[in-house]
Amino acid sequence: MDTQQVIRTIIDICLFRANPQDLPASRNLVFGVALALIGAHFIIDLLQHPRNSVPLVLIEIVVFGLVVYGLLFFRGFTGRWLQTYSALLGAAIFFVFVSFPLILILLPETDGSLQLMTTRNQVGMVLIFMTAIWSFAVNMHILREALETTKLISFFITIGMILVLTVAVVTFYSVMSSGRPAF
Repeated sequence: MDTQQVIRTIIDICLFRANPQDLPASRNLVFGVALALIGAHFIIDLLQHPRNSVPLVLIEIVVFGLVVYGLLFFRGFTGRWLQTYSALLGAAIFFVFVSFPLILILLPETDGSLQLMTTRNQVGMVLIFMTAIWSFAVNMHILREALETTKLISFFITIGMILVLTVAVVTFYSVMSSGRPAF
């Protein structure tokens, strides 16, 4: 499968027209998608302050990889890890690019003040919220297909992954700022 077909498949997964098993099971694909995700977050870091997107995505890459492998191991589907992981990372890239214009909407005004209650920012926040729900649904779809489970169970698994990722990020930043975990 060439690069254009992989991109098309990732877009189709995000539009619920394809499944993670439609991607090739390739370590090179996982590596390439992970690098692309880091690159996309590096671009976002250039536009915001403080610049913290790249460390967050590195945590996301590691945590997603470990959690997904553990879930697939528990269900006896470790052979699906490369495809599932590629699909999750590919979806993350897709949503970075979908939300990029929304991030630009929410950047501070040229005078440096952030006007949270402007109409432009309210519309931007609503659109980002809708994009987050869409991203959640895509991750749920990927996990449901990979784990061969119900929508309800994949819903709770996706929430669990978000909680694990949140704990990992909070722990990382608390250790970086104080030298010890926050809990």
